[in-house]
Amino acid sequence: MYKFPEGLFCDVRVEKVRSTLVSYLKGELREIRERDTAGAFIRVYDGRRWYFASTTALDSVQAELDRLAALAKPDPAINDSPVVRNLPAGRIEPVTVAAKDLRAIPLADKHAFLVSFFPAVLAEKAITMWSCFYSDTFTRKELYNSRGFSFVGETQLCGVRFNLTFTENGRTFAESANLAAPDFDGLSSFGAELGKRIALSLDFLRNSARVKPGKYTVVLSPLAAGVFAHESFGHKSEADFMLGDEAMLQEWALGKRLGPEFLHITDDGCRPGSGYVPYDDEGNPARRTPLIKDGK
Repeated sequence: MYKFPEGLFCDVRVEKVRSTLVSYLKGELREIRERDTAGAFIRVYDGRRWYFASTTALDSVQAELDRLAALAKPDPAINDSPVVRNLPAGRIEPVTVAAKDLRAIPLADKHAFLVSFFPAVLAEKAITMWSCFYSDTFTRKELYNSRGFSFVGETQLCGVRFNLTFTENGRTFAESANLAAPDFDGLSSFGAELGKRIALSLDFLRNSARVKPGKYTVVLSPLAAGVFAHESFGHKSEADFMLGDEAMLQEWALGKRLGPEFLHITDDGCRPGSGYVPYDDEGNPARRTPLIKDGK
């Protein structure tokens, strides 16, 4: 597909995305659209430094590749570089979407699906403010490199969300109901989820009591636990934080205890959902990777 110059390691990543969004605020349509975007990221490595470029004009990828190659210094032994040896070679079978393609579902059907939940919200007078969204994304990624590697992967995800504000007798409570799935049929249970969330919210609004100050053992929901881990661990372990802050580098030294022995955080791109990444951006297969084990 692409002509890779001799004496250089090169790779090209192409990504094509179809996204859908339908949004309402208190029953008033705010946005409804489908959008197609595409782009490519090109890299060239000569054993000393990387040269890279990005473009949204897919027909100019070869020209960008040639332009970067002209800046580099070819090395006949580039494939012996330890950096290049760690990069994948050979063709991988495509990863395709097994469920019904979200692009095949008319936008009108997606809109009607979202609107079908309005009666449940409008029937409850305690809901004084609300907004809702339907969104989906179909992504096709292609990766090619000068070692003969090629891979095509497709993923998709759709979801619906209602943000609800309850007000009654001077008390206010905000909650949301949401559901995500890898295919449109997976959202069919959202009506029951929305009804359950409204009932629980009303019960909390009317019957909850103030918490007495003190220390408590708290059981977090999966969503809350994920947000907590993301904010307290994920951001603090980002490379730019480490490179720019010596104190942070010492605080987060490998092997240092960060929590109790029962704390474990694991990354796994093989699991379906929003974190499903069977191959990374360089073509390496996903694997289960412990980030924190036994609190370290």
